[in-house]
Amino acid sequence: MKNINADEFNKIKAEGKAIFQFSANWCGPCRTLSPVLEDISRKTGVDVYKIDIAENNALAQEYNVKSIPAVFFFNNGKKIHEFVGSKPINLILNEVQQKYGIL
Repeated sequence: MKNINADEFNKIKAEGKAIFQFSANWCGPCRTLSPVLEDISRKTGVDVYKIDIAENNALAQEYNVKSIPAVFFFNNGKKIHEFVGSKPINLILNEVQQKYGIL
């Protein structure tokens, strides 16, 4: 999972399918969720990126991130789904497959 900044986010979100995890280094659930999202990326081909809220505070505020981890699914520049907190891999995988039409 690549760490990105706000400028990279704005470019990447416009190009196809991508999942973004807003997180922080001190956040335990964020550290738990990251490898789950990386595994889902390998299984589905959807790219996953991490955005540090301390380094990208304005972007976190723009997307109304109040709790972390906050996960946003984008497809061709449009937010199509979001969730907050950690979830079991099977639930997230089902959401990814459903939202992106991946079987």
